Amino acid sequence: HVSAPIFDWLAHRALVLPAHPAVVAGGETVSFAELARRASALATRLRACDVAPGDRVALLGHNSADFVAAVHAVPRTGAIVL
Repeated sequence: HVSAPIFDWLAHRALVLPAHPAVVAGGETVSFAELARRASALATRLRACDVAPGDRVALLGHNSADFVAAVHAVPRTGAIVL
């Protein structure tokens, strides 16, 4: 059974509205392009730590742009956010 690829909403937003604010938290405003960059970088680090498709990854953090990036990074590895 092959599942359909998951639509990467963040990548799409970064393509069509790169400079538009994606997250405003803790006095920080992050654009869609920057948020997508952070998510990609974290996904790369997660893969380097052997996070693999089907793994479950629990996230715990404060409301921040980095937390939002993590929420988008995990699915980019094929893992599941808990």
